[in-house]
Amino acid sequence: MGGATTVRVLGAGRGFGNGGDSFSWLDAWYIYAKGKVGQGAEEGAPPKLIGDAIMVIKTESVSALVYWDGTQYRWYQQGD
Repeated sequence: MGGATTVRVLGAGRGFGNGGDSFSWLDAWYIYAKGKVGQGAEEGAPPKLIGDAIMVIKTESVSALVYWDGTQYRWYQQGD
């Protein structure tokens, strides 16, 4: 097993991005492979991923990428 040995918990009572402090509203998620990110709902250029991200989804409503920017986890709104 290569990779990080630190566990990070996002949400769980602490606000994170537009996801709030609990992700119980999510219907689905999947690993978004490192690569080009299409323009989302946010202004400005989409992020350049330095590793895989997590796509979080509320079916037929909203989606976002949760990704590591090298310093911290970030939220990038994909759709509303």
